[in-house]
Amino acid sequence: MEYAPIDKEIKAAREFLMLAKDLSSEAREEADNLMDSFMSAEEDTYDRSILTEKVSTAEKAFAEYYTKLSSLEVGINDVSAFVNKYNELSEDYAMWEELSDIEMIHTRNYEINSIDVCSFDDETERFRSFVSVHKDHSDGISRMQNDYVLDYNILMLQTEMEYGIWNEFVKRLDLLTKMVKVKVPPIISDEMNLN
Repeated sequence: MEYAPIDKEIKAAREFLMLAKDLSSEAREEADNLMDSFMSAEEDTYDRSILTEKVSTAEKAFAEYYTKLSSLEVGINDVSAFVNKYNELSEDYAMWEELSDIEMIHTRNYEINSIDVCSFDDETERFRSFVSVHKDHSDGISRMQNDYVLDYNILMLQTEMEYGIWNEFVKRLDLLTKMVKVKVPPIISDEMNLN
């Protein structure tokens, strides 16, 4: 269930990350195919344009994903600021201290007050009930906002993992491309005399 625009944006970014992940996986599989054809000495029959196209598509997907992820940052910063402000306000007990002071003054001066102590206590209890309900409602909103921040942080961890995999693949692809250019013959362990 989606509750806010930021929630929808996070879900859309995650879906796009999964698309980029799939495209990255396809590019890695195609690089494996090139390596297999290279190792089997059938490298000349392999169409390298397929690999080039898949790598290019994955790179474009990651670039577009980065744009989507960057656009989320402003909204998440606003949500984080809201949660932090709410937490600060909920820890501020100045109003409760003021209420307590009023209760003490009223109790000490019960003989001259125009409101009897029982009525004052009833009103105080109603006020506390109202504040409790309001706090429960506000806590629910705060938890929901906090969940958005947590979901975003999880998305960032997933992103970091996928970027790490992609960066390692790019290194591997660079090495593979150099090997293909040099046309280093594969070493077959059966032909080696290891004694």
